[in-house]
Amino acid sequence: MSRSSSQEPRILSQMCMEAILDDVAVLQTAVEQLPSRLHAMLFTAAITAPPDLQAETSTRTSCCTKQEGGRLSLVEMIVEGFLGLKASSPLRTIDFSDIVAPAIFQLPLLALPRNEMFSDAVLDRVEKTYKKYVTNFDGTFDSILSWKLDQLYHSPIKCDLKTTGPIDVYTDCRVDIAELLSMDDVILGLAVQDMGPFNIKICKLDVNNYHQREANSFRWLISNVDQQALRNLAIFGKRKSVGLLFWDLYDDLKQLRHLEVFSLATSGPKMNSLSEDDPAPSAILSRTVDVLAGWEWLQEVYLSHIILTGQLSHWLGALKLPLSKLSLYNTGLDADDMTYLSECRHLATITELAIQHNNLRGLGHELSALVSRARALRQLHLKETQLMLHEKTAVMSALTSPHVRVVIMHEDEDMISTSGYETLVQLACTVESLREFYVFPFNYRPFEIFYRHAVQEATQEILAAHDRTNLQLYY
Repeated sequence: MSRSSSQEPRILSQMCMEAILDDVAVLQTAVEQLPSRLHAMLFTAAITAPPDLQAETSTRTSCCTKQEGGRLSLVEMIVEGFLGLKASSPLRTIDFSDIVAPAIFQLPLLALPRNEMFSDAVLDRVEKTYKKYVTNFDGTFDSILSWKLDQLYHSPIKCDLKTTGPIDVYTDCRVDIAELLSMDDVILGLAVQDMGPFNIKICKLDVNNYHQREANSFRWLISNVDQQALRNLAIFGKRKSVGLLFWDLYDDLKQLRHLEVFSLATSGPKMNSLSEDDPAPSAILSRTVDVLAGWEWLQEVYLSHIILTGQLSHWLGALKLPLSKLSLYNTGLDADDMTYLSECRHLATITELAIQHNNLRGLGHELSALVSRARALRQLHLKETQLMLHEKTAVMSALTSPHVRVVIMHEDEDMISTSGYETLVQLACTVESLREFYVFPFNYRPFEIFYRHAVQEATQEILAAHDRTNLQLYY
């Protein structure tokens, strides 16, 4: 019954359901032979069982309907199966609370008959189950938990808790949500305190196939959550889709005035691939900048695959607060962008700066100036920037922050001479606060393995000579 880690989720789900219907002991045998990273799939298989399969295992209880009892019983059987293996190898090292908690918290949603409210009995049972199976339960539901929208029943979904408040997640889409948003695209993380209102902490919105129905769903969501609780917004999609989202949801996005973290990542066609009827990229950029200017509490910005060439000053200049974290991944930065970044007000407060997968070759002077002025810097990530050896040397020499602990400046494949690596490590040793230094190539070709050992031996001697045993080099 052993399965490899490459098996499809469908097969795993099938095996799980067969085990449930057969015997919990069989389930234990199956779980014991599965790689630990696939355990969560077993829970998904149990709690998303089709109705006809649930009927075979459902049991009536005094507090639950047949449908509710069936779903709850399935998960309880799964949990019992895991706990029965808790002391056995290789499962003894697993934190079962990480596996059990998400499944337990999905119970009221998955046990909910369509268009009906949660019952107090179901909620009581969920709380008792959680206390029973999670050893670190401290009396409050304060974990960041998630569920996937397309695992729920067909819309419309309106859920109210009969405790202290409503669950603040709504959708008005009248088609199968799975047709609109794929399972891994939209994840809502919930912070729940003492079974109070579910307030969204993380909204991860994928807009690859953006159209008006998604806009309506997102607009409904924004209008029904506690906007002061929405602190983290991540949007992923094609450049055209992301642009249209900012155009269509301009007024809605401006309402999120308490946002602290914003992530925006795009892929696919460039923004200029819009049709003639779509708004111009310049107009979309203008609206985007206007939205950023309205987010008064924004302190962390993560931009990936956004072509910012010559525009970085517009994006960061619109922010009201100085940033603490900034990540620019494959953003096409040029000399003007780097000059702005080295002179902007954010540099005084940034503790984590990542400029990765940007071609900075020839911009070593601007980068060195930036690093020398970033006095609050704790982490500097410069992976895949194509910097030459003399540019990397200049950056390390310019590093003046007394707080910096991590510096990453390696390439996937980059063969610097042994003496070059020795120079960089010697410079790293002079930065007293530095604890982790990544400078060696990520990939060594087979015929270069001997070179890797030579570099490792030479650089370790440098660490010993400088008495820097507290500095970790990553080969």
